[in-house]
Amino acid sequence: MTPEEFISKDTRQRHPMDGLREIEDKDKRIAELEHFIEKINDESSNEGLNLRDWFAGQALQGILVNAGRNSYSVENRKKIATDVYRLADEMMEARI
Repeated sequence: MTPEEFISKDTRQRHPMDGLREIEDKDKRIAELEHFIEKINDESSNEGLNLRDWFAGQALQGILVNAGRNSYSVENRKKIATDVYRLADEMMEARI
């Protein structure tokens, strides 16, 4: 660190409202995160991710990570998409 950088760092003044702005920014991020979590948990929502979509995504990851060991290939995108949602539907039904 140069002497100029050290001096400018030490003499830099914080505005009294900076702390309040930081708190407001954190509160805003927390509210956005809570809204996102609510959307994930709301299975009836047409926007965002619902539990069925999440199950399908987990199945998709498992299929793709093991593509060399199972009968799926990336070229069969429609079959994979159909099958992961069938698996998700089975998982949803198993919850009941």
